[in-house]
Amino acid sequence: MSIYYFDIEELLSAMYGITDEQRNDGFDFDELLYEKFDIGFEEFSKVISVLLPLTPVVESALTGKKYHAFIKDGLALVKQEAKHDN
Repeated sequence: MSIYYFDIEELLSAMYGITDEQRNDGFDFDELLYEKFDIGFEEFSKVISVLLPLTPVVESALTGKKYHAFIKDGLALVKQEAKHDN
């Protein structure tokens, strides 16, 4: 499963209070990740991919589909469809 760059930006923005204005001004997410975790964006994406299946399953109000997702304030920031074998 690949995770979209934008979704990871959204997650990091929610985690660290990065505003849309900062993002529009070219905020450096790689620099943030090196400062916080000593890894780059690609490595962080891999970590997120491994952790995502361990998040609780939520159901989309619009589609009824079930997802594993990182949630903040009721908004799914990064998600993947839950497997149906559970």
